[in-house]
Amino acid sequence: MRLSVAAAISHGRVYRRLGLGPESRIEASWARVDEMRVFAEKLIDYGKLGDTNERAMRMADFWLTEKDLISKLFQVLAHRYQGQNGGYTRMLQIPNRNKQDRAKMAVMEYKGNCLPPLPLPRRDSNLTLLNQLLRGLQQDREASTHSSHTPPTPGT
Repeated sequence: MRLSVAAAISHGRVYRRLGLGPESRIEASWARVDEMRVFAEKLIDYGKLGDTNERAMRMADFWLTEKDLISKLFQVLAHRYQGQNGGYTRMLQIPNRNKQDRAKMAVMEYKGNCLPPLPLPRRDSNLTLLNQLLRGLQQDREASTHSSHTPPTPGT
């Protein structure tokens, strides 16, 4: 269960703050990225209210560790997502950590940034049970159509 921002702060459940700039990516564990994604999207919603809104300024001041990111939030990110309601970030799974605890890792980035896109992981769908069954059915049909269309050989 996720808590609201105010409840998480008051219950002492929030220990990290965001340091995600408008042109950056964060690589962390899946749980941490999933938690930060919620707060990053909420922060952009506050940024879209404008820098004259007192609550938006307080939230930006609390969550952003680098204070130069506050102006980038209101000038860059708020204008980039002005016509969009939600879905500002992208979260992609990357290979697990090797040496430590084999934790599930992920990358979070803002959509529409200037960085080159991350390659999406491709699954080998030929190995799934359904595709193997379909391929076997297709081969059986091809074998049966080839055997029924072969002309009889003379002399047999």
